[in-house]
Amino acid sequence: LIMMRGLLAALGLAGSASLAEEGIHGVSPEDQAKYECKGDPCTFHCFSEPMQEVPRTAINDNFCDCADGSDEPGTSACAGQQQTLFYCPNTGGTPRMVYTSHVNDGICDCCDGSDELASGPTLCNNSCDAEAEERRQLVERLEKGIAAHKEARRSAKNTKQQWRQRIEKMTAEAQQLETQVQQAKDSQIPPGVARRLEAMEGLIAELQKRL
Repeated sequence: LIMMRGLLAALGLAGSASLAEEGIHGVSPEDQAKYECKGDPCTFHCFSEPMQEVPRTAINDNFCDCADGSDEPGTSACAGQQQTLFYCPNTGGTPRMVYTSHVNDGICDCCDGSDELASGPTLCNNSCDAEAEERRQLVERLEKGIAAHKEARRSAKNTKQQWRQRIEKMTAEAQQLETQVQQAKDSQIPPGVARRLEAMEGLIAELQKRL
């Protein structure tokens, strides 16, 4: 095991040399405290098996010591497990988590390229600002859509209110006409009154269908 770690370090694959001035690579700010030095000398306990202890220098050394991958949050050494994920800071964009199997696989999963550091700075262009702008525009379109929907509902509500008011007015007028018809029952109903009553009743019925 010691020889293997030495070989990985010689090849430049081990990430433990700069453990922590900038925090543990692949770990979110909220979880950095889980990787703080415990005891003297500093050791690390696997999350799923606290009794399993490894030197703190074993973190991100590209050798899988913990079954849950907790000692390799910034490499793909423990690919295949789903308990430990790689954290993309994506400064300027939206932070996200990806499977550690995506780390250093030649594909840019993080908009800041933090998952492909072993490939050098030329593989992944930082696209976080562009993604942030796309997200801003999407939010703006959604907000406009929501505002338009609310306005349409208000307009429909106002239209229905106007229809109700018109129905109430026409109903009152119809009642007056009915009264005139009743008063004229012993005499011939004027043709104009009868036609007006019939037309108004039809219009009231049509408006009520729309409500």
